[in-house]
Amino acid sequence: MLIAFGTAILTILLLASTQIEQKLNNNSKDIDLVVGAKGSPLQLILSSIYYIDFPTGNIPLKEANELAHNPFVKRAVPLALGDNYNGIRIVGTDSNYISLYGLTTQSGKFWQADLEATIGSNVAEEQGLKVGDTFFGAHGLTENKDLHKDHAYKVVGILAPQGNVTDNLILTNVASVWEMHGEEANGETEGKEITSLLIQYRSPMSVAMFPRMVNQMTSLQSASPAMESTRLFSLIGVGLILCNVLPF
Repeated sequence: MLIAFGTAILTILLLASTQIEQKLNNNSKDIDLVVGAKGSPLQLILSSIYYIDFPTGNIPLKEANELAHNPFVKRAVPLALGDNYNGIRIVGTDSNYISLYGLTTQSGKFWQADLEATIGSNVAEEQGLKVGDTFFGAHGLTENKDLHKDHAYKVVGILAPQGNVTDNLILTNVASVWEMHGEEANGETEGKEITSLLIQYRSPMSVAMFPRMVNQMTSLQSASPAMESTRLFSLIGVGLILCNVLPF
């Protein structure tokens, strides 16, 4: 009986381990590097890909744009974080984000103008939101205490279920996030900031050259989703390994 129970627990743990690993891979798929403010590389990955931690800070838009046009970079996707709706993160980004994750809509369209939002399928279901509805974002990542009552978002689209983190996000343009914090989207980069960049490499040579260049020649830091996800999974795996051997 004890052996059978132990085998059942082991099977459950291994299945959970596999599902966690698959979920991590689905969310970080096709992202080679994340560039953000200096701090913990793991925190940068968790906040910019999995949206389960606070960002390490903001980075100058001017410096981010320079990196985005680097010859080693195929695609650079800006992220502007800092607001939420009922604990759901509002992500300011651009159309490159749509291509990166292969997003499609089940109703409505993708955001275009300021204060337009395209929401994840889980967000629509759990919050009872539909195309045409409006809502107010709040400052911070987890609470609704500091509402931006002067600026309402309008839902213009709902994503088809993606099976990744985008099911639980609210997507808009970067200018909307700036507007919420009193910054004008006037085309000037001086003084403006974003949270991070999601990078896709142009060639295999980028793997060796680009992260080193970012870390040594800029005020920013780079973090590898593959390396940090492996590190995260290894931390989770320590507990799984201990549990695996306990029944025997």
